[in-house]
Amino acid sequence: GPAPKGLREAPVRTLAKAAYQAYAATKEGAQPEQAPLLEDEREAELFASALDALGRVLAENPLDPWGYETLSNLYLWQGNSPDAISALQRGLDKLPRNAALLEMLANTARNAGGLVQSRSAISEFTNKHPEVAEGSWWLGRETFQTAVADLGAGGKSEEDFLTAERLFARSRELSAELEASAKGYEVMARNGAGWIQFNRGDLEAASASFLSMNEVFDGGIEWSIEGQLPSGIQGLNFVGDKYHNMQQFEAAADVYQILAELQPEEVAWTNNTGFLNRDAAVQLEERARVLCSAVADLGGENPKELSEAVRQRLLDMAGLEENFEGDLPAALRTAADQLLSHAKALMDQSAEAYLRATTLAPEDVRIINDAALIIVYYTYSDFELAEKLLEQSIALGAEQLAAEDLSEDARWELENAWGDAHQNMGFLHLVNHNDPQAARPWFERCVEIGPDPRPFVTAVLLPLCDHDPTQPAPGNLLRLRSWGAGCP
Repeated sequence: GPAPKGLREAPVRTLAKAAYQAYAATKEGAQPEQAPLLEDEREAELFASALDALGRVLAENPLDPWGYETLSNLYLWQGNSPDAISALQRGLDKLPRNAALLEMLANTARNAGGLVQSRSAISEFTNKHPEVAEGSWWLGRETFQTAVADLGAGGKSEEDFLTAERLFARSRELSAELEASAKGYEVMARNGAGWIQFNRGDLEAASASFLSMNEVFDGGIEWSIEGQLPSGIQGLNFVGDKYHNMQQFEAAADVYQILAELQPEEVAWTNNTGFLNRDAAVQLEERARVLCSAVADLGGENPKELSEAVRQRLLDMAGLEENFEGDLPAALRTAADQLLSHAKALMDQSAEAYLRATTLAPEDVRIINDAALIIVYYTYSDFELAEKLLEQSIALGAEQLAAEDLSEDARWELENAWGDAHQNMGFLHLVNHNDPQAARPWFERCVEIGPDPRPFVTAVLLPLCDHDPTQPAPGNLLRLRSWGAGCP
C-alpha cells in the first residue's frame, strides 16, 4: 500500500532494499570455492528472500525503475547474465524512455557477450520502440565500437561506420538534446569510413570521407580518438603521401593544396604543395619531350613501319585511342603542346606555394632556396626576386651554422641546403645571366660545402664556366635554359 505519512518510500521497497543488501554483503570479498556448505545454503536463502521482495516491489509498482535495476543487479551477483538482461528488458517494456535502464541494458549485454550481444539487445529494443531517440543513439554507439574494433583488426568494409552514422543522425532527429553527442560520433564515423577506404586503397573515396567531416560541423576534420582514429587531417596527409609514393604527383599536390587551405598556418602543407606540383610538372614535361622526340624521328610523316609496342606506348603517352588512324605526328605534337601547357601551369602553382611557404617559415634555409630554385630552373619569371631569395638563404645558412648545439643530422641537412643555395646562385649567373665568371666562385664554394658530392656541378656546370659568353652558347648550356620548350 502507500507509504505511511512521513516515510520517503513504501515499506515493501524498504524491505526489498534490506533484503538485497543482505544478499550483496555475502558477495563482498567472497571466495566461493572456500565457502562452507552452510554459508552456501544461507546465501541461497538470502537470494530467494531478495528475489521475493523485489517481486513484491514490482507487483505493487510496475513502473518503478529501481526495482528492475536492482533485480538485474541481483542476478548479476549470482552470475546469471541472461536473467539480468531479461529483467532490464521487462523494465524497458514498461518504461521505454528510461535512459538509465537502456544504458544499463547496453552495458550488461556487452559485459555478458561483447558488442555482438549488446547490438542484438539494443536492436531488439529499437525494433519495438523506434520512436525512442536513445535507442538509436545506443545502437549507433555499439555499432560504432564494433566498426572501430573491426578497423583495428584490418577490416575492409565501412558499412558499420555508415550504419552508425545513420543511427546517430536518426537519434538527433528524434531528440534535439542528443545533437551534440550524436554529431561527435557522426563525424568520427565518417573518419572511420575514410580510414577503411584508405586501407583498401580507395584513395579518392577516403579523401571524400575525410573532407565530409567538416560537413557535420566546422573543424570536424580535426577531431580524433587517441589511439584508435587519427584525425581527418592526418588521413588526408596519408592520402597525399600515398599518391606521392605511387608517383601520382598531381593528385598528391591537390590533396596538400586542400590541407594548406584547411590549415593555412601549417607550413608543411604549403611546402608539400610546392614540391609536389614541381614534381608533377617535371613529369609532364618529360612526357612531352618524349613525344617531341618521336615527332622529330617520324619526320612529320605517318610511319609505314612502326612496332606495335612503340606505337602503343606513344598513343598511351599522348592519351590517344588504341585504334587511332589519323595523322600521328600532328596528334603527338598537339598532345605534347597540351602537356607542356599543363606542366607550366603546375610549375606556376609550385612557385606560388613556395613563396607562401617562405612567409610561413621566413628563416628556413631549405624552403627559401627551393622558392628561388623554381624561378631559376623552371619559370624564368623574376630573376631579381630569385637572387634576393638566394642571398637571404645563404645569409641565414651562414648564421645558423655558427650555432654549436646543432645535432649531426640537423647540421648535415642545413649544410646541404646551404650548399644548394650556392649552387643555385651559380646557376642563376651562368644560365640566366650568361655570366660564367660570376658563376664560377659559387660553384666552387658549393663543392667545398658539400656535404655530399656534387657531380652535376663538377662534371657539367664548372666546365661550362670556361665558355666565352660573347660566343654562341654550346648545346648543353642551351638545354639548361629550355625547360618547357615546345617541339621544334
